[in-house]
Amino acid sequence: MILPGTRRALAFAAFISLSLSAWADEATSPLDGCIAKAQAAREGAVTGWQELTDKPEDGYYVRIVGKDGSVGLTQCKPGDSAPLTFDKKTGLVRYEMYQRAKVAEPAARAVAPVVFVPPTRLTRMELSISMRGVPYYTYTLALPENRKATVEVDAVSGKPIKATVEYPK
Repeated sequence: MILPGTRRALAFAAFISLSLSAWADEATSPLDGCIAKAQAAREGAVTGWQELTDKPEDGYYVRIVGKDGSVGLTQCKPGDSAPLTFDKKTGLVRYEMYQRAKVAEPAARAVAPVVFVPPTRLTRMELSISMRGVPYYTYTLALPENRKATVEVDAVSGKPIKATVEYPK
């Protein structure tokens, strides 16, 4: 005998494991390659990335906060062997605040689209610090029919905090 609600829980667990296994296959994605290349070029915390165009294979902007608090932004194109150059952004931030994030960005990236029915495409990420000092990831997703969604994932627990959808006018 199957207890009430067990089928739903099993189906959800299977869906999560499929999502995470898809993330494991994505480990060699253009995004992961760009992030690794940026981290090799500049030490610090990745606090944001964004697609250059609507095609992920075209590359990404990657933002890194250095240990000295400086913010650098670079463009990375997959397959490009040229070294990355960083544009220094004005202002300083507290690097230590971003070190509070316990959940790795790829794990949070795998959680963000689970809230929506596929097909979805992640187009942007930003690591922010709340007023209470808690870090969280904000992901922007492209949904079918020109809709956009935003998902916030707690960077300490890895759980989704909030999700919203924008409908075209």
